Amino acid sequence: MNDFEKLKKNSSAQFNKIRWAMNAEQKKATHSRIDAFVQKSLKSVGRFREAQRLKNCRRSAYCSSVYCGACRDRMAQKLLKRVRAHLRSEDIGDDSCRDRLRWVTILHSLETAEIDDIRNATDKARAEYVQLNRKLKGSWAQGAFEYELVDMQKVQSRVTGTASGNRKKATLLELGGYKAKLYNQDLSWCWTDKAGNQRTDYVLVHTHFLMDCGTDDWKAIERDMRRRWHKSYQVRIDTLTDYSVRSLEDSLWKMSSYCFKSRCSHHYEFGSYDIDEFEANENMFSISELNTIYEIYKSISGSRNNGLLLSWRKKQL
Repeated sequence: MNDFEKLKKNSSAQFNKIRWAMNAEQKKATHSRIDAFVQKSLKSVGRFREAQRLKNCRRSAYCSSVYCGACRDRMAQKLLKRVRAHLRSEDIGDDSCRDRLRWVTILHSLETAEIDDIRNATDKARAEYVQLNRKLKGSWAQGAFEYELVDMQKVQSRVTGTASGNRKKATLLELGGYKAKLYNQDLSWCWTDKAGNQRTDYVLVHTHFLMDCGTDDWKAIERDMRRRWHKSYQVRIDTLTDYSVRSLEDSLWKMSSYCFKSRCSHHYEFGSYDIDEFEANENMFSISELNTIYEIYKSISGSRNNGLLLSWRKKQL
């Protein structure tokens, strides 16, 4: 490689670093439309074709992104359709639903925001569910993987003012191995990506799914899950919302849509399908952060979003 080629290569890398730093300072405004911010973010790094596909999404040419309102609703409707089909096939009435169905969240791991690390964590989690289904042969589930972007440097230094915030902070620190490194008072969450950028963003790999215990017992299922995923608050199992507060149909829709969130901000408290989330202006993603999480979802989900889905069927006994 001659001097000119070296200069050209170095200049390109330096330009990308400068662009990354500039984009890290530009954030989404609270009331701006999600689709407009996503398109702006994609264009800022030269991904004009993807931005155009998002803008022109329609029946004959769906973009299949969770950051597209129409496609996100399609994903949720398909999941809801599978849930309804299961309830019909098992002849599960409204009263039986409250006995047999649970909304489950599992926090699997905290990974650097690198595609390979997140894909490996996803594959590991899928293998764990295969083992779970082999033991709980009478159960059934439908849900999805979620990838939440978190800035661990901010999480560590943040003073939380709520019980939920305290729990989430403690859980993230534990998943990130903080407890094992308490002797190190200078623990840094900085890591260097392949482009040479210094970063502190990580991804919480977790799953949400509606589970039917079938012929299995919920107390035994919960004990088994907490043995498999034994860190603090790693497993959460909720009964359905009381029908006097929300109808079964509304709850099923809320759970189905919750599986495909299009977040544009950091959330420092645990959420739930039955709680309306508010995005504070100071927590909004920067353009760099939006591109990071957009690329993660695109890479993992695949063209038909099958990569996000999580499910298993009741095995023949």
